[in-house]
Amino acid sequence: MMEIDLKKIAALSRLRIDDADYPLLKEQMMQIVLRMEQMPLPEDSQEKFSDAEMILREDNPTPFDTPELLTQNAPKMVDGYFSIPKTVD
Repeated sequence: MMEIDLKKIAALSRLRIDDADYPLLKEQMMQIVLRMEQMPLPEDSQEKFSDAEMILREDNPTPFDTPELLTQNAPKMVDGYFSIPKTVD
């Protein structure tokens, strides 16, 4: 049986869990893992596709000489570059 380190999972998930709730949550997590282990694997697994031939399209690059088309929907451009709002402090 797999051991679950609920405190580590909580820390990685940035969850605050009261110490009194750990036993119940750990038991619930174990039940979920046990049910997942008992589930049968699907019959149409990737194994039968592993030998399938991959069909590739022909690569036909074309020149893109009109940057205005690329930037026409950009909300803001500064000196020819996309300007986006700062999202991380």
